[in-house]
Amino acid sequence: MVYLIPISCFLVHALVGFWGARRGFIRRVLFYSGALGAVMIWTFWKGENAQGWDGLGYFITAMFFMAPGVGGALIGGAFGWWKHRKSLAD
Repeated sequence: MVYLIPISCFLVHALVGFWGARRGFIRRVLFYSGALGAVMIWTFWKGENAQGWDGLGYFITAMFFMAPGVGGALIGGAFGWWKHRKSLAD
């Protein structure tokens, strides 16, 4: 279960990034990735300032949900952009 949650978050965001960039919405994908990254940084900051178990919950949320999501959206967006550019060249 520990591996299933980050992998599924990665794949869902990678598909969102891929299909968004594939259809030509690369700026929206970048904005989406940046917004998710900003929320991840805010969650890390809240985790550092929280006391006890609350801080651990913020850290786990950032590491298991948001970090794979940011990476997945960026990697999926890169592959989608590449496929979009390749289809325009043909």
